[in-house]
Amino acid sequence: MQAPVQSRSIAVVGDIILDEYVTGRVERISPEAPVQVLNVEQRTFCLGGAANVAHSIAALGGKCTLVGKSAPCPKLVELLQEAGIEHTLIPDLVSVPRKTRFLASNQQLLRVDEESVQRASAEQVRLALDRLSAAEIVVVSDYDKGMVTQELLEQLVSAGKTVIVDPKSADVSRYKGVYLITPNLRETARLVAALGKATVSVEQSGNLLRQELHANVLMTRGAEGMTLFELDRALATFPTQAKEVFDVTGAGDTVVATVAYAAACGMRLHESVMLANRAAGIVIGKVGTATVGSNELFRTDGSEGKVLGRAAVRAAVNRLRSEKRKIVFTNGCFDLLHVGHVDLLKKAKALGDVLILGLNSDAGIRKLKGPTRPIVCEQDRAQIMAALDCVDYVVVFGENTPCDLIEDIRPDIHVKGGDYTVDEISMPEARIVRSYGGQVVIIDLVRGKSTTDLIANVRDNR
Repeated sequence: MQAPVQSRSIAVVGDIILDEYVTGRVERISPEAPVQVLNVEQRTFCLGGAANVAHSIAALGGKCTLVGKSAPCPKLVELLQEAGIEHTLIPDLVSVPRKTRFLASNQQLLRVDEESVQRASAEQVRLALDRLSAAEIVVVSDYDKGMVTQELLEQLVSAGKTVIVDPKSADVSRYKGVYLITPNLRETARLVAALGKATVSVEQSGNLLRQELHANVLMTRGAEGMTLFELDRALATFPTQAKEVFDVTGAGDTVVATVAYAAACGMRLHESVMLANRAAGIVIGKVGTATVGSNELFRTDGSEGKVLGRAAVRAAVNRLRSEKRKIVFTNGCFDLLHVGHVDLLKKAKALGDVLILGLNSDAGIRKLKGPTRPIVCEQDRAQIMAALDCVDYVVVFGENTPCDLIEDIRPDIHVKGGDYTVDEISMPEARIVRSYGGQVVIIDLVRGKSTTDLIANVRDNR
């Protein structure tokens, strides 16, 4: 399936959140109190809330404008610029909410939420509506932190916008007349209770919300998939397409972003939900606050969600550690895949829970092996490696060595093939791994199997 082309304009408005991961080592108990002392080694920031919805639309290849309120926050602006998201941050006295997770030894020690909820003023609502005036489709990411008000929603509905809402507030009346709401099961129960009704079945709840709000309802139900209650059609259920669930963080953001993007491309609601269901199945197979790219969503080679950028792999590693997963890392060119490569990767994966593969870029290979290499381009090599069951994630790096990538990932085990000696890898890779208590493992390679030999055989037999 080819990615559709966006024909209508999209805007995202709502509560922006900044996610932070602080990782380090714990080696002693504080003399001041019976608590662990965390020696901080790395901080990673990710876009959350409405910003993650906008990021998800951008990752699909869509164009949107993000509108929210915040006190000055350079890190937020930096992340938005890196993601290429057009944005308007309405000046506010309240800082953007931040969720900070502290991790060490593959486990989360503490989560700290910093937020001060303050309802948007009439002037802030007016500024938001001005910025949203040109959009045909408006995604409302309502985390109940103050940006989304009843006035804002009423004005958007009365202006004839296609309003799609991810509802976190129990104030059910504010959602009347919107085009679509996308509550999960817990949010559905809260909205039904706000209507003065007792907990009822999924079908009764969806029908009740559809009738009371006069809106289409897409209920996300975790492992049970999704159920769509359209105003003019019978309900439809979409079984989950997840192969394995690593983390449901941001799944709701992915659903609402994909529905909005599909609607902007001219898809009908039923088709949009089918696409969103597929996207949700991909994103919950990732870790952390993640997005789904158009190359993942519209391909069918089975490697969805595995090829990550540098920022995404850092977020993935943070969440893997919180899940207490043992991370194995190896790297190489993998120009022409052969049995030696597969044997090495299977043995590497057997050493831990997750195998991350660092893949040399085309430019990096040319520096190492000359102008005639690689034979296969990096995009194709990444997809081929991602299609292997033993490989969990692939990340391309352009440096001569994977040292910077190892610093980012800090794997429990770093694997190298047996054509390396300890002296060759000890400068500088092994030293980095051992500095934080990691392990370097050398795996013997299958004799007589190499990319160089394959290329020579092909040339000799032409």
